[in-house]
Amino acid sequence: LIRLLEGHAQLSTSILENITATIASLGTGHIGNKQVVAEAGGLPLLVRILVNADVDSTLGRNSVVALMVLTYDHSANREIVRKAGGIHVLVQLLNAGPEKPIVEKAAWALSNLAQGNHENQTSIMESGGIPALIKLLEAEQVIVVKSAASALTHLASDNRKTRDQINNAGGLIPLIRLAADEEHQASRNCMRALKAMSSGDSVYYNAISEALMNAKGLGPPTKDGRSSKETSKADAQITSPGKSMKAIAKGT
Repeated sequence: LIRLLEGHAQLSTSILENITATIASLGTGHIGNKQVVAEAGGLPLLVRILVNADVDSTLGRNSVVALMVLTYDHSANREIVRKAGGIHVLVQLLNAGPEKPIVEKAAWALSNLAQGNHENQTSIMESGGIPALIKLLEAEQVIVVKSAASALTHLASDNRKTRDQINNAGGLIPLIRLAADEEHQASRNCMRALKAMSSGDSVYYNAISEALMNAKGLGPPTKDGRSSKETSKADAQITSPGKSMKAIAKGT
């Protein structure tokens, strides 16, 4: 399969779709197959194919799914994808629109890449991934919100620089509001992100804890009938980009 991918420019789209789908299937839950694909040079080839694939294409989606599967629970493959330029490509896909299936898959792939890898966390941050993921928290599609929250969770894990970037980019507003809204299906995912933001950091922990308590009942406007103006006012009382954590805690 990997040898076929080496000549991907000469292959039809349908054949490439089948190959990428098969690679994703082989890698699902099988560490040995993930290793074989990596050793055969499959990861950089998948990144190259993704670069030239249309965001609405089956080939593009299959390629992202393959990268997502191959980097799940595999630290070595995460390194290979970063060195092949895969992080930048995946981050760019986040801006395609939450309604496109490839966006959710790209966010999950970035979540895997960020897990336990400071270099990947930094690369995602420097590629503009944090603001793009925060924007996806406002998506109507629950699965998109979950994938974005998962990526932010792993980005914030044991990394003060990415935590500060999430805060400065306004990430605490949607995370706190969604976590406080227990009826939202992504509430637990956002709570995990907040825990990652505050783990081992008393300043973030105290500020987020107090802000979260103050935010109880601040769900989406459609839940309680408040106008967008009222909701914005409530958000401003939680936090805003660039404010100190002390100000966040006080709600000023």
